[in-house]
Amino acid sequence: MTIAPIDAAERAWRLARIQRELRRRGLGGAVLTERANFEYVTGYWLPPLWSSYTRLLAAIVPANGDPTLVLPGFVADGARDLGFCVEQYDTLERGAGELLAAGLGSAGLGGERIGMELGRETRLATTVDELERLRGAITGRLEDVADVMWAARAIKSRAETDRLRVACSANAAAHAAGYGQPREGQSELAVAAEMMAAGTRDAAAEGTWVAAGWIGITSGAGSYNRFVAGPRDRRLERGDMLWADIGFTADGYWSDTCRAAVVGGPSARQIDRQHRIDEATNRGIEMLRPGVAIADVARTMRRVSAELGLAGLGFGRLGHGIGLTATEPPSVVEHDRTILEAGMVITVEPAAVHEDGLYCCEQISVVGDPPELLSPDPTHLRTI
Repeated sequence: MTIAPIDAAERAWRLARIQRELRRRGLGGAVLTERANFEYVTGYWLPPLWSSYTRLLAAIVPANGDPTLVLPGFVADGARDLGFCVEQYDTLERGAGELLAAGLGSAGLGGERIGMELGRETRLATTVDELERLRGAITGRLEDVADVMWAARAIKSRAETDRLRVACSANAAAHAAGYGQPREGQSELAVAAEMMAAGTRDAAAEGTWVAAGWIGITSGAGSYNRFVAGPRDRRLERGDMLWADIGFTADGYWSDTCRAAVVGGPSARQIDRQHRIDEATNRGIEMLRPGVAIADVARTMRRVSAELGLAGLGFGRLGHGIGLTATEPPSVVEHDRTILEAGMVITVEPAAVHEDGLYCCEQISVVGDPPELLSPDPTHLRTI
């Protein structure tokens, strides 16, 4: 598999999408401090720095022209090598408000209407007091830029879908390892460790950096509502369903799929219920086409699940967007007003809890005509 690069041409395509949205909303520019937005604009990957709140990393994107990055000096040269202008700082004496005000001034945007990550599923990587200092240091007005970023990030390029596909292959390897041998008497912790190791190992040859993200795993009667909980030291017993929901990243792009197996093999009733949840899932996937309302996808899956006699699990939604964060807008839910566009990537995950298991086989697809499935590993209940 040849992976499309995140190069200057890819970054220019992304920047053009953001700037078009900024101009459409009358904004002079945007200050982006959330990791996913920073990486989307720059392609500059600095995982260790995002694990700490000490140093500010920001991208200042004007509505016209080239971005300026606000960075600590010891990583500034890497950004310059990518062609970015850098507002560099070398001590920790200046707070984020002062640094961002200086960056906006250097970019000629201190008096403009400026967008920041103030709303809808975004996070501002600075404190409230530093945000107030920034407000006081500029003459322009700060407004929410979340919808600008989601409008740009919702449509994935080939480089992005390539990485999502690699992340999904890591999931497939993890599920194969976890459900590929007898497990009676083993703990959830032991199986989960094997799954996460297999995913990073078996997807590493794809030419991207694959990292373990998270695993939700559960087993046994009375535990099937634990769909986001971590592994326990619980030992698997004959008849238990072992269900796992897993996420890996490939160059920061997430996977999110779940599969299951039964110790000693599934019963006829379990096989039937899994077949029915698979049918409801496939009905949703088939609807992921340009021009379809995401709310209609949710309504259809909800109706089909009820008609099939599945006891619905209250996730609150039946899927979501995915990309540089494990969940992104839109939500597959009746109140979401999104109309699907080609290139969006959506997960589909109707789910049901019964006394004998958690039934959910989440899939990831690119919106198209027809939709393209990125997570084609088997969805049937396996025997362990």
